[in-house]
Amino acid sequence: MVPDFSVTTQIGSQEVSVLLLEGKLAKNRGYNQIWDDLSKLGQEMKLALDAILKLQPKSDVCVIGIHIHEPVADFYTLKIHAEATYVMRKFATSYIPTEAMNTFPLVHLMEIFEHVRVKVQQTVEQLRQVKIHASPDPKVPLSWLRPSFNKPKLQRILDGQ
Repeated sequence: MVPDFSVTTQIGSQEVSVLLLEGKLAKNRGYNQIWDDLSKLGQEMKLALDAILKLQPKSDVCVIGIHIHEPVADFYTLKIHAEATYVMRKFATSYIPTEAMNTFPLVHLMEIFEHVRVKVQQTVEQLRQVKIHASPDPKVPLSWLRPSFNKPKLQRILDGQ
């Protein structure tokens, strides 16, 4: 699986993705695809997060995913929550501005991307710490990683439950 676009960082000889994008043009419905784009993005995010967690960072890390289905862009984070439990949470949605005069969606997108930048920077800083000082007490045990590559199951998690 290869994302349509990704941002990576280099840790030693290993390259890991911290931001992934999966996009679909409005005319392309993807009827002949085995997986829909959101499931594919989720799997790509899981593989990227697994690669990060194998480096055993000391603090929380996450992977950011952007799912574009014109005219909307959805932004997701993926974290490992417990043993073999990955949580993919949508944290923002924005319309993609189609006209130069429509500035509100553009300002909203800029705010979202600033939030994305901060999250990616936090993960990269944790990875840089691993590169300099190997963590004696990683945040997540490697036994938590889920080996399955089955299509992800959608499970709604409501706050406060």
